[in-house]
Amino acid sequence: MQWRVTDSEAADRERIRNTIKYQKNHDTYFVYEKRTGQAIGFAGVEQITPDIYQEASIALGPEYTGQGYGKFLLNTGWE
Repeated sequence: MQWRVTDSEAADRERIRNTIKYQKNHDTYFVYEKRTGQAIGFAGVEQITPDIYQEASIALGPEYTGQGYGKFLLNTGWE
């Protein structure tokens, strides 16, 4: 799911509140392009058991979607 552009400061604040709430229970990481070092999005995992994590979110900038970055994250186990 892609985030929609917000249309008001109130909507901006609500999105930030929801993001902070989400991140309290999920580990979230910046995703960057190795070649350029440019941050291109973020990805999150949640802990299921002490030794098992599952992908919980992947968000990429619109110019980086459809290029295989999301599939790469899912297939590599976030090495």
